[in-house]
Amino acid sequence: NNDLTLAYQPINDAVTGKVVAAEALLRWHHPVEGMISPGVFVPAAENTGLMHEIGDFVIATACRQLREWIDSGMQPIRMAINLSLCQLLRGDVVSTVKAALRKNRLEPQWLEFELSERGVLNQKAEVVDAIRRLKALGVRISIDDFGTGQAAIAYLKDLPIDVIKIDRSYISGADRSERDEAIASGMVALAQRLDATVVAEGVETREQLQMLREWGSHECQGFYFSKAVPAEEFRNCFADSAK
Repeated sequence: NNDLTLAYQPINDAVTGKVVAAEALLRWHHPVEGMISPGVFVPAAENTGLMHEIGDFVIATACRQLREWIDSGMQPIRMAINLSLCQLLRGDVVSTVKAALRKNRLEPQWLEFELSERGVLNQKAEVVDAIRRLKALGVRISIDDFGTGQAAIAYLKDLPIDVIKIDRSYISGADRSERDEAIASGMVALAQRLDATVVAEGVETREQLQMLREWGSHECQGFYFSKAVPAEEFRNCFADSAK
C-alpha cells in the first residue's frame, strides 16, 4: 500500500562536522495505527518471509535517492543500508546490489552495507560467502552494534570489514560506566590498527562528541547532529555540509 518509506540520518565527520554519509532507515506509517516501530515490524517481516521483498525495496529506493541527490548538485556521500540475515542467506542479494548500482549509475564505494553483530553475523559459510561477494563488488562492509555480540574479534579476523559502528550503549544512556568508556576507547584503537573507519552511534551531547574526538573516532551519528529525516529535508539541510 506504499506505506513503507525511508528516512535518512546523517553521519558526520567527528572533527569537522561535515556530513559524509546517510543511513537509510525503514519507516512504516500505518494509516490507522500511525507510526509502527521497525523493532516490531522488521522481525515480523523476517518471520513471514516478507523481508526479501522489503530488503530489495530498501536497496532500490536508497540507491535511487542517492542518484537523485547527486543529480540535484549535492556532493556524493556514502549511503549506508542495513542488511538482514535472510537477505544474505537468500543468495541473490549480490545480484540485487549489482543491478541497483548499474541502474542508478553509482560507483560501488558510495554504498555501505551494515551487518548487525547481534542479528546477522554468524559463522555460516553461506553468510561469509555472501559478504565476501558483496565486498568483491567494491562496496563497503560495516559491522553495526559492535560490542554487543559474542564473537566480535572473530568477525574482524575473518571478514573484509571497512567500518565498525560502536553501539550506542557505550556512548550514551544512564547505565554507561567508566568500564564502558574503557571498552569503547579500546575498540576505537583496535579499529584504527585494522585501518577501519570508526563510527560512534548515539551521540547526544557535545561532551560525548568531545570524548569521541579524544579517542580518535572518525565519524559520529546521533541526535546531537540530527534525527532521521525525509529525503527532501535531508538535502535541504545537509547539501551544503556535504561539500
